[in-house]
Amino acid sequence: MSLFGVISRRPVHLQSASSERGWGFVIQQASRKWSKSFERGGEAALAVHLISSEWALFDTANPSSSPGGEMTGDLFLAASTPGASTHGACMLHASPWHFAYEGTIADCEALRHALDPNWVLRDELPCTAGQLIFAHLMTLLGKGGAAFTSDVAMAKAASNLHRARLLGSAAFLCADGMNLYAYSLGGGLLFKNVSDAILVGSPDVIDAGPATRPLQDGALVALAKRPQLGWAVLAHP
Repeated sequence: MSLFGVISRRPVHLQSASSERGWGFVIQQASRKWSKSFERGGEAALAVHLISSEWALFDTANPSSSPGGEMTGDLFLAASTPGASTHGACMLHASPWHFAYEGTIADCEALRHALDPNWVLRDELPCTAGQLIFAHLMTLLGKGGAAFTSDVAMAKAASNLHRARLLGSAAFLCADGMNLYAYSLGGGLLFKNVSDAILVGSPDVIDAGPATRPLQDGALVALAKRPQLGWAVLAHP
């Protein structure tokens, strides 16, 4: 399972790339100072925040959905898993939020209790850990109010999710077009600065090197492109 995200201060080009490994793409800065390929077999999904401020979503589960040709955006999320899985990688969205998840948590009832012991189920319990975490995030983000910003909501979710650390690993990337949040619990995400952009993802996607930083286990990092490109740790384990 793999996660990959990019947030850029300047437009970045994405070109679809098919290979014998399966579906994939190449992301490249307009001035060609850096490029990154993401090619995976199995199931994969990609969300692109376009320059028009709209989102485009592609999923290998939908044969008619393919990032054909070239497109330009400033924020990208991708998730992949080698094959069908009931609790592996997934991509979910509820405008304007897009959410990419990977993990090994299988007990959704125990996860629900860890996230919020007082969670009253009005509908059927989401059937995967990724769906449950995303539903919890959207509930917190929906509280609104001047004091309850997206940073506060994400930090609260990270604190709640840390209570599920004995259930398995969990990592997610969540973005609204302006900000990208990265969280890792037992999964191990890496992030690195490149020219006018920040890359974040699983160790098999982000190259190790002096500019690469590990995301501390159980920590939440916020990556932003305005007013200037940067990152900040919002929650510690």
